[in-house]
Amino acid sequence: MKTTTKKWTLMLVIASVFASVLLTGCKVTEINADASYCEKDSDCVPEPVCHPQNCVNKESIKQPNPALACTLQYEALAAYSAEDCMCLDNKCTNKKVWASENVDSFVECEEAGYPVMESYPRQCTTPDGRSFVEAVNETVEQDDNALDNGLIGGQRDEHGCLGPAGYTWNEDAQACVRAWELNTEELQAAEMAVNSVGAEYGMTVVEVIAAFCPGCWQVSLEKWSVDETKRYEVMIDGWKVTSTNIIDTENIDSENIID
Repeated sequence: MKTTTKKWTLMLVIASVFASVLLTGCKVTEINADASYCEKDSDCVPEPVCHPQNCVNKESIKQPNPALACTLQYEALAAYSAEDCMCLDNKCTNKKVWASENVDSFVECEEAGYPVMESYPRQCTTPDGRSFVEAVNETVEQDDNALDNGLIGGQRDEHGCLGPAGYTWNEDAQACVRAWELNTEELQAAEMAVNSVGAEYGMTVVEVIAAFCPGCWQVSLEKWSVDETKRYEVMIDGWKVTSTNIIDTENIDSENIID
């Protein structure tokens, strides 16, 4: 009986220690002022815990943490690399968390220095994965339509590609592209985006922008026809299409067309 009791006690101790390691590794810890102080972006790195929400001064990390048993689930606001950290007001700050709390419009996104897709209308993407569409006035939209209708030639080929603007047909993407703008991975992302929308006459890849994780892209498409022009925004995460939206440029809104 004593032997059995000792075995159960030992098992409980081991289980307690293991649970403590997991919980300690994955929780968000409090960062003191000294640990987060910085003078430039390169001073800052993610806090060495699972899915870190905080960034710290790299000099505050005295020694590497032992290997942590972290989950593989991707968390949108976690700082997974030094690129996700910045020095703001002498404090190491998680870019994604800051953006989620301070950016709510295209103007704020652009002023924060986040990448802007040179589509029409322009679109800006924040580190936490949100996208904002620039508001355009009616005069600008009319000028853009005039450009398409003849000021630069306005001639489309048998696939609906606008040659005078530099667009040619790409068999792999099943769309009109500016070949010199796309590398192999960008062309692959464009192909996935077109497949999610459906290849049609006049489908054009306007721009492909790398997002903030491997295999993550934001693709802007435009489908031209005599009656109307539709614009799409396709988000790809880990080489999987996660959302395909029809952009309403009049109301600056979108409709997800993925079930």
